[in-house]
Amino acid sequence: MGKKLIIVGRSEFIMSEFKNCNLLALMPCPLKVPFERLITTYLRKKEREGVYLDCTIVANANTHLSFYEEIDNFQDIKEIPDIIISPGLNNLFYHDFYDKFIRPGYFRNPIKYDFEDNFVEIGYQDSRNNYTMFTMNLLVLVVNTARLKGARVPLKFADLLADNYYQNVAIRGRDEFICETVLLNFYKEYGLAGIKKLSYNVREGLHPSQMVKKAKSNSEEDEAIYVMPYFFARTLINHKKIEVIWPEDGALINAISMLVKKDITLEVKELARYIAGPELGNLFARAAFPVANPAVEINVYKKNKFKWLGWDFIRQNDLRKVMEEITAYYLSFQN
Repeated sequence: MGKKLIIVGRSEFIMSEFKNCNLLALMPCPLKVPFERLITTYLRKKEREGVYLDCTIVANANTHLSFYEEIDNFQDIKEIPDIIISPGLNNLFYHDFYDKFIRPGYFRNPIKYDFEDNFVEIGYQDSRNNYTMFTMNLLVLVVNTARLKGARVPLKFADLLADNYYQNVAIRGRDEFICETVLLNFYKEYGLAGIKKLSYNVREGLHPSQMVKKAKSNSEEDEAIYVMPYFFARTLINHKKIEVIWPEDGALINAISMLVKKDITLEVKELARYIAGPELGNLFARAAFPVANPAVEINVYKKNKFKWLGWDFIRQNDLRKVMEEITAYYLSFQN
């Protein structure tokens, strides 16, 4: 029998337990339940056709750090599931993994669209066809205008470096984990000086659900400005005293990628195509995760700007070393 294993309530993740999986997916919180539902339906359909696929969906929000750390333990391509889905520019993009498994050509994007993908103008897809960039999590600004203390509403991410937002900003993070999308983009554009200014202005790191609660609270002690996923921000659009800002310099793209082995069965390749196909694509887009598939309508996003870190930066820099350096520098200015 084929099986779908959902990991629930485990904070420690042991990658070696899942090396024989056809699919291992670490999904952003808002997508986990609907993704699980459609994948379950797909697997049942395939079982009726005599096709059995072993899929694992990581369902614990606290598992992501150990998930990423376990990637470093891969020594052989046989230890890696056929398909890995993960959010963010994580260990799968670090030079260690790239040199061991990407450069030799073990992974290949199996997705071919009939037309140009939805984000061709910003170069979101990997031109070397190793990584499959099929959807994205967008970060925007949410502002409680009652707490700005006389400062103007920030209209772009660059504004967050202004002195008058001191200790009045929150970004995604917990303990010593800071959102890599925010740090890397600020470092790319403003260097270490920008990281220092950002750290001065950020009071704390929060989960997006905590940001929503604080943004609409009546407490004057909570921050005025929040960098949060659009999925969460859109729930605050009509809330009194709150402005949801699509930044003039573009919503930050937190990548959601899929790595697909080159040497896989037709059935696994069909699974990858289903994941990047219109059925799941429409589900993602409705949840504020626009997709690359041109068969999915995303006009609501097309009129806006996007800020993507870019493949040149990703390939030219060892993101592990960069993140270690800028995270330590950022934390050194936190109170």
